[in-house]
Amino acid sequence: MASVRSLRRDEAIAQARTVTVLSYDIALDLRADGPTFRSTTRLVLDSTGGRSFLQVQPARVHRLLLDGDELPGGSVRRGRLTLDLSAGRHEITVDAELAYRTDGEGLHRSQDPADGRTYVYAMTFMDAAPTVFACFDQPDLQAPVTLRVAAPGLGGDRQRTPGRPRRRLVALRAHSTAPLYLVGLVAGPYHVLREEHDGIPLGLSARASLAEHLEDQADDLFTVTRQSFDELHRLFGIRHPFASYHQAFVPDFQRGGDGEPRLP
Repeated sequence: MASVRSLRRDEAIAQARTVTVLSYDIALDLRADGPTFRSTTRLVLDSTGGRSFLQVQPARVHRLLLDGDELPGGSVRRGRLTLDLSAGRHEITVDAELAYRTDGEGLHRSQDPADGRTYVYAMTFMDAAPTVFACFDQPDLQAPVTLRVAAPGLGGDRQRTPGRPRRRLVALRAHSTAPLYLVGLVAGPYHVLREEHDGIPLGLSARASLAEHLEDQADDLFTVTRQSFDELHRLFGIRHPFASYHQAFVPDFQRGGDGEPRLP
């Protein structure tokens, strides 16, 4: 793929003046083996009219639609889908193959050498989001997000009913009514532990080969999390705005601090 054009400050300002994003519907299909995954983004926006561009970095484009009309596949150049929009509401669909990454950004996939199981996580910080889905990649163009994921059968939750067979396919759906800028995804046969504190569901995840270590350290991890919420609520007077809080120890994560708890 040709080099990607970085978003300039003046371009971001112009986009925010002419575009209001109303919603994202993102479908990721992770079932196929190989270096790529299927990503389909449908977004609805209002425009004052003129030229805009979505950011996306496809390995292969399957279909581009603007208000139901086909756009040529070659419309994506250097990581941008340029759009000439009339004033009013529009729906855009970008259906493409995107590449997994192994540098800790974008949609990262890795295999645990302990048992050969595969794990993925999405890191959309900085400029990585367009390697996972099509978007206006700037904080002042946030919108509610519906994320749908099709993946091979997942497992590992301690609350799973014993003896229940795993389905060959898991279809996950998450919806946010609040506007989001950063979108996260963690998928795989993770070992999952759950608690609740002050009305907030809490979770911990680690890959299956580290289940024993997660169990051993769970009390300390949940204790620190509960104490942190109590202090943050006291200090700022603002409640945690989301429906839950989940911490995942993902393979090969490249960011962290010396003071953070870590599993072996």
